[in-house]
Amino acid sequence: MKTTFFSILFGLLPIFIFAQNDSIKTYLFDKFEKGTVNYKNGTITGSLFNYNLFSGKIEFEQDNIALELSDLSSIASIKIGNCIFVQVKPDIFCERFIIDNVELYVYWKYTMQSAGKKGAFGSVSQTSSIADISQISRGGNIYNLQSSEEYITSKNNKYYIYMNDKYTQIDSPKSLGKLFKNHQKEIEDYCKQEKIDFRNVEDVKKVTAFCGKFVD
Repeated sequence: MKTTFFSILFGLLPIFIFAQNDSIKTYLFDKFEKGTVNYKNGTITGSLFNYNLFSGKIEFEQDNIALELSDLSSIASIKIGNCIFVQVKPDIFCERFIIDNVELYVYWKYTMQSAGKKGAFGSVSQTSSIADISQISRGGNIYNLQSSEEYITSKNNKYYIYMNDKYTQIDSPKSLGKLFKNHQKEIEDYCKQEKIDFRNVEDVKKVTAFCGKFVD
């Protein structure tokens, strides 16, 4: 197996790295972590990596500049620290969790919107239209947030279960239950009893663990 460093298929969108804003978490990890890219041809490339929560892209650091990986179709997996990321769809890398024999994949994705301008005494006036984060950022890094603006961050994570040689997105008790057809009612009842919220990653992990007993 051949190992190279900083040499192939790394590219090519430069994004200068800034510390994370105290109130706005831009990256999944607090700092760029050591990791490796594992290519389908067996090549391994090492660098410092992080996962941009707004762009949904994995970036690597070189000379204090963050660059996005290129030629993603040639990548088998990416390891950042102790975390493994797998490409479940074109250009979509998800973090893999093995929970009681069930493979859960999380696509971390945040969005941000302007809630309006700050007024007197801390009040916020609503603007006529809500500005999406893509209009005020580059590559998910926030450069020009105006001090007069208030922003709302929301989590729009997506979840996939790997079963029967394919990735299936789950977003409700019903969609999860369909993967375990003989136990669909049990799963839906559990979600209701435990008040599982599919917008909460810890809740999704919890119900995934519950489904582990249904795996042959």
